[in-house]
Amino acid sequence: MDSYNVLEKKHHKLDTKNKKIISLLSENSRMAFTEIARKVGLSKESVQYRYKQLLSKKLILGAYAEIDFEKLKFKRYHILLLLDESDQEKQKKFIESLLENPNVIRVTEFNDNWDLEITLLARSL
Repeated sequence: MDSYNVLEKKHHKLDTKNKKIISLLSENSRMAFTEIARKVGLSKESVQYRYKQLLSKKLILGAYAEIDFEKLKFKRYHILLLLDESDQEKQKKFIESLLENPNVIRVTEFNDNWDLEITLLARSL
């Protein structure tokens, strides 16, 4: 009887070309497929195919531009809060209202000294 290991299914083996593609994209997620192809030694079409395969296997979760908010005259602020956790519904509504605010870029919940960290962008305090 063969044993089935769930973890084995989650791990993917990458060849050297895929590792290089991932490395190049981690350095610059907006790099053109033609440039990646030249650096990896594949055709543009092969790189596009491999990229789609890496996406479908969820080895690459997406590509995004990193924005320098300071050049746009924004500052990043971190607010740490302790909450009254007796009313879970009120807490949930509070977090939802934070996430609806366009200046809030992240809300992180903790189970430690702080309950919430709110990261937001603003031009001034």
